[in-house]
Amino acid sequence: MIGRLFAFVLGAVLGVFVLLKARDLLRRATPEAVQERIGERVGEAQADLGQRVADFTREFTRARDEREAELRDALGMEDSDAAAEAGHVDETVRDQPVGERAADELSRARRAAER
Repeated sequence: MIGRLFAFVLGAVLGVFVLLKARDLLRRATPEAVQERIGERVGEAQADLGQRVADFTREFTRARDEREAELRDALGMEDSDAAAEAGHVDETVRDQPVGERAADELSRARRAAER
């Protein structure tokens, strides 16, 4: 008799446990829950990516400036900032991205060829 009672209670407890786990699994599998989890992960990834890009940009700029200084020293050229102050380099051109400078040079060359 006690054995049957124990088996009944054990079965009831296991049944409740399985029911609660199944309910939790179904709740996590709803489209809204999946969308929320994906949104959280994407948000974390975007924050991490933004920080990585900022770190890369800083490191790249620092390395580029160091290498430029090395090359200028090796070639005996003036520092770009000192050259700009002395009037040897137009400041607006030096700060302009390379693609825009190339486009400006191409348009100047075309206008000169038309004359």
